[in-house]
Amino acid sequence: MKPYYVLIILFVILMPLSYASVNIEQIRGYVNNERASDVDENGGDFETHPSDNVELVVTLDNTENTTSKAKLKLTVDNIDKGNDIVKEQDWYDISANDDKSKTLSFSIPTDARRDDYDMDLETWYRLNNGTEYALDKIDFNIIIQSINEEIGIIDISGMLGNLTSSCESLAQTTNTCFG
Repeated sequence: MKPYYVLIILFVILMPLSYASVNIEQIRGYVNNERASDVDENGGDFETHPSDNVELVVTLDNTENTTSKAKLKLTVDNIDKGNDIVKEQDWYDISANDDKSKTLSFSIPTDARRDDYDMDLETWYRLNNGTEYALDKIDFNIIIQSINEEIGIIDISGMLGNLTSSCESLAQTTNTCFG
């Protein structure tokens, strides 16, 4: 076989790998329906509490002239008593020269410990001829805070001390006026 045939064959095989016909256009994250401003196509952090609802909205853009398929998989490592939470969006169509958004959502377990957890989003696409490509793997962080961190710990003894001194001064004033 002549060397230029080998080069042509390699070019034909490797050319589709050099550009993706499906691209990640946008990623938005939400915690309890409020936008997580630090989350985008490059990853980011979700600041959460136990029982919070987390959503990841992924928009993929198909630049092909034919319909392509895409698949999404979200994995949160070791968050549920050492087990992973896995959410998938099975193969779905994206029309030619169009985009489509899909949402992956889950709830933080009520007994989740205060910690940082790794979350990965994996995306794949498949062309009409059946050729399948891994598009991207994006890393996110799930940061679980305890409820006391956000609202602060209430100093009950200080509040009671202030209330007691207020009542004592009120009692003294009342005794002088009516006594």
